[in-house]
Amino acid sequence: MHPRALRSYHWRNGKAYARPWIDGRRTWWMLLDERGQPITNKQNAAEARRALERLRDELKKPKPEAAPRQRAHLGEWLDDEYSGLLRARLATEDGYDQAAAYVVLFATWLQQRHGDAWIDAVTRPDVEHFCAAFLAGELRVIGSGPCKASYLRGVVNVLRRTWSDAIERGLAQTNPWRKAPIPRIEETHVPWVAPEALVALYDEVHPTQRDLVVLVGETGLRPSEALALGREDLDLARGVVHVRRGKTRGSRRTVPLTARAISLLESLPQRADGFVLRPRDTQVTARALKTACAHRHLPPLTLRSLRHAYASHLIVGGTPPTVVASLLGHVDGGALVLRLYGRWFPHDAQARAVAGLAAFRHTPAPAAEELLRPRGKWHAPITAARLASSDAEHVRAGTAEVPLHSAVEDLAS
Repeated sequence: MHPRALRSYHWRNGKAYARPWIDGRRTWWMLLDERGQPITNKQNAAEARRALERLRDELKKPKPEAAPRQRAHLGEWLDDEYSGLLRARLATEDGYDQAAAYVVLFATWLQQRHGDAWIDAVTRPDVEHFCAAFLAGELRVIGSGPCKASYLRGVVNVLRRTWSDAIERGLAQTNPWRKAPIPRIEETHVPWVAPEALVALYDEVHPTQRDLVVLVGETGLRPSEALALGREDLDLARGVVHVRRGKTRGSRRTVPLTARAISLLESLPQRADGFVLRPRDTQVTARALKTACAHRHLPPLTLRSLRHAYASHLIVGGTPPTVVASLLGHVDGGALVLRLYGRWFPHDAQARAVAGLAAFRHTPAPAAEELLRPRGKWHAPITAARLASSDAEHVRAGTAEVPLHSAVEDLAS
């Protein structure tokens, strides 16, 4: 505490306060009388000065020794306590598996580097060395291949939250992951796959893996979402599939099916376990897809590439980014769609938007009896004729989004 920090007091909101420096920060400290009540400006100044003296004497007393801090091993803490917290916090089993895998990855790396993985012993240099090894492709998640550099931000976010939880439980004092420097990572390259090449690729994939490849390519589902589908999630009469076990809460959605996807799902035999597809290791499917690409003289594609192709074809077909984002299970309103697939927008999109605006503004005024509800002085009314207009007119005028079924029908055509 600075020697001049408690030489005077201040009135604030009708009460007396001191301004001491504590742990390098200046703070407001309410002054209390001998009965423990706040000192108000209705009392004399002598009482405030006496309270200031008592506070000065209290802050000069030596601090008691802190109790010995509890130490915990990162891996053991994950097994004993933290895994239950993650399961309760995350929406899906896939989200838990991913977060737990990131914690285990860092604990394994820390064990190899220092011989132990104590939570309170992790420093900022450890964080920086781990990030460097991650970007260099030196780390592998158990049961998977090398970690992709684009996943680093997600890993850092999970570990930052882990250390915040450890601090709340007294297992650490500082968070070395807070404001961890993450280098700029190159944007994901989205290859273009022509529709006819995609159909030919379906036929080239080995029959044992073809169902997963076709379902991902025709619906844009994540592989984990496709493998988690149950028979109760299908509504073939309406031509939709309900994604209930997605990566996040925002991934829960209803996706319309193309004719090819409906034909595939109708041909699959019913399984005793209730799942639509046979459980499998997606690495085997990835190898089969890579072999099919080589036979068709295509660049190597992954299951994620099929998801990119689905979104790219929707964009080229003129589907608004918000609709594409909802079909993919994104919750950002289309920001990621614009960043990844914006270059596939039709070159005449702006010209079509201006033409639609002109057509909308030159629409004849409706009769008074056709008004369904008022929209205010400065808004055009909603009429029965406007509500009955086609989806294409809505899109051209920019007044509504394309319905999901229309978007998928455009993709199939």
